[in-house]
Amino acid sequence: MGATDGLSLGGLLFPSSPTYPNHDYQALGMSIGLLTTLVANAGSLMGSEIKFGVAGASIPTVIILAEYFKTLGPAKCATIYTMAAICTVLIGGCVWLVGHLRLARLVKACPFVIYGGFMAGTGAVLLQYALNLMTPGFASLVELGSYTCLFELKCLHEWLPGCLAGIGMFTLRARNVKLPYISQDLLIPSILLAEAGVFFLWMLVSGTGLEAARGQGLLFPVQMPQHPVFYRIWTQHWQSEPVDWQEFLSPTFWLTVVNAACISALTAVMNIFGTASSTQIRVDIDQEMMLHGIYNMGSGLLSGLSANMVMSFSITCRTLGADGQQFQILLFIFSCLVFVSGDYVVAVLPKLLPGSVLVWLSLELMAFWVWDSLRFLRAYEYCLVWVMILMYVILGTAPMMLFGFISVAGIVQAQLATIPVLGSRQTLGKLRSPRLHTTCDREYLNRVGSQAEVWRLRTAYLYFASMRQIVQALEHFSQQRHVSYRRHPSAGADDFPLDLPEFSFSHVVSCEARAHPEYIILDLELVSQMESTAISAFQEVLSVANELGCSLILANVDESVYLQMRSFGLPILDLQDQIPTDASALLMANTVEDALEMVEDAFLRKYQPAPGHCRGHTHFGIRSKLASSVNPCSPLFGVWLDFHVWLESSYESYKPELLAQLEPFLEIRHLKQNDLLYEAPHFRHSHGAQGAWMTEAAECRVPLVWLLQGGVDHLWNPHSETEQSVRAFQDMHRLTPKRPFEKARITETTGSWCAGPFSTMRAFLAQTVPWLRRCSAAGAPWHTYRHRCQHSSHFAAREVR
Repeated sequence: MGATDGLSLGGLLFPSSPTYPNHDYQALGMSIGLLTTLVANAGSLMGSEIKFGVAGASIPTVIILAEYFKTLGPAKCATIYTMAAICTVLIGGCVWLVGHLRLARLVKACPFVIYGGFMAGTGAVLLQYALNLMTPGFASLVELGSYTCLFELKCLHEWLPGCLAGIGMFTLRARNVKLPYISQDLLIPSILLAEAGVFFLWMLVSGTGLEAARGQGLLFPVQMPQHPVFYRIWTQHWQSEPVDWQEFLSPTFWLTVVNAACISALTAVMNIFGTASSTQIRVDIDQEMMLHGIYNMGSGLLSGLSANMVMSFSITCRTLGADGQQFQILLFIFSCLVFVSGDYVVAVLPKLLPGSVLVWLSLELMAFWVWDSLRFLRAYEYCLVWVMILMYVILGTAPMMLFGFISVAGIVQAQLATIPVLGSRQTLGKLRSPRLHTTCDREYLNRVGSQAEVWRLRTAYLYFASMRQIVQALEHFSQQRHVSYRRHPSAGADDFPLDLPEFSFSHVVSCEARAHPEYIILDLELVSQMESTAISAFQEVLSVANELGCSLILANVDESVYLQMRSFGLPILDLQDQIPTDASALLMANTVEDALEMVEDAFLRKYQPAPGHCRGHTHFGIRSKLASSVNPCSPLFGVWLDFHVWLESSYESYKPELLAQLEPFLEIRHLKQNDLLYEAPHFRHSHGAQGAWMTEAAECRVPLVWLLQGGVDHLWNPHSETEQSVRAFQDMHRLTPKRPFEKARITETTGSWCAGPFSTMRAFLAQTVPWLRRCSAAGAPWHTYRHRCQHSSHFAAREVR
């Protein structure tokens, strides 16, 4: 089969015409095809890991070269002869470079439609060459005059038997027909032998001699040599007319070489991958590609053509049990014998044999990409394959490949543009900074929470289409749904006229709907690269945001991306401690937490209540209810307020009178700047039980802390903690040692409010509700925190007992 492919493809190498029939060159082309098979199989013997591989001429590469050689004309066969060898050397060098740079898997990622359109177009061109080989009067599939010649009665016997044989081979293989005494793997060779047998039997019965059959166009017009002349494949270089070296300077020539090199590398990769996966063997694809490059360069130096391992032939050999070095040696010897006797074979070879092979290969290529692809290609991709087929036949390979790449680039760009860029969108009512606020400020921030959003980008690479999604999200912001909170069903409607959030120790109101936000924080943590068009598109995003009266804040910006944006001249303002009131530039914050804190401060600065009043809910009904149980003028009233809202919404048996029983367990501490309130212990329980630190001595237990005035930082300090739940919590929140996990500032000197508690909720629940202990202890990370005062502060602290 490798020899048959070499004969069939080699015969297409040199164009012909009535003025220049070039019979000798066509016979030389067949010998070149046989030499290609010999060199390729010798290369496989030298070092291929696929010990059952059968190599042959690369069908699509030879077709690309033959199409270009046709444009040179049949008068320049000597130039074509030299040019084919030089092209093969250049192609081999490119293939070797692909393997050396380990780009094989990247080459395999060629768009499916381009490869499919090219292979289907190659099938159509093979059919054209098959008809031209058997009937020289047939010129092209797109010329009507060629069909007139084809259906003349005197020409039917030239092409019809070969076409029927090719269609029969394709049908029997496609339908997996099993013939008696013939293995499915030996079906094609058996049919070719049968064709030759029938042809020579007809000659014997009809009394037709070789020269008579040659005169009828059934054999190649090549005389039987008197002695082996295989060496003329090299001596012909000195016996031919001069080479036109000007053709090597043509841009079309170099474009053809690049095109052929790309297709040759892709075809080799596909055959190697397909053979390895079908036979379930492991090979070094890059080493195989380097070997392909070496024997392609060797083939070119010996005046051969581009070659590669043929997957179908190799799998057939493996199925029949031909595997190992012994098989490769026998394959090499057989290739040598066929090459040496090639001129004798060509002299007696019926045209219908290579013609039927070309028809079969044509149908094999076209059937998959034209018929089978209906099951897995989209409608526009299927139409694109057909357009590429027509362009290949009419215009040639270069326009077809250029059209294919441009079309697929547009398709890929359109598909990439549909990938969601925004991973999540959360309002300020749900996502908060590490800073804790007073009860009233917390309510106020949740009331205006829908006026600020955090958009997390989910892609590592941004370009203009990605930025377009952000622009569209801004333009259609009024159609977006906002987060809404539902209060606990046990809460009283009188005290809570608005919905509540779904978390404890807070009695905030629900978010209000707005047509557009006032602040948008873009989290670029995952964005590591940004294309220049995306950077310029940020100007459009900023313009739309300014029209909406919205401030854009970028957080977690990669340093390289930041430098790119600076170099492109984007208006960027690095935030230090607060957001300017009239900012029209891109605001830059180090982290999302910093940006959230600045947004919260900006909201709180906009509405400053009178002394003693609250930004949020008035709590008048709650104050009157609690006044009979606790002292409303006590500095601890804010703590009573938090307890009351939480317990009343969660426990039906709760009564406000119970708050007075908590007062003995609360104390107000006055601390100075940098005083340490609590530090997690360094020891673990002797039994090593998970959560055992919760049952240690009272002085080691975590206090429940509220800030009444001043400031406090909650530092993450795990002390080489190995407990899995703690480490998971640390990874989830991206915590590092000595980093403030929570913080609070209260500068007002009047009013009944507090900030807290400081993430000791799990400890509090575990100690006050016994059945919750097992649930909370397994994942409680609070024991690794550290409280340190930032300046003179007052604390209400309960020591958990």
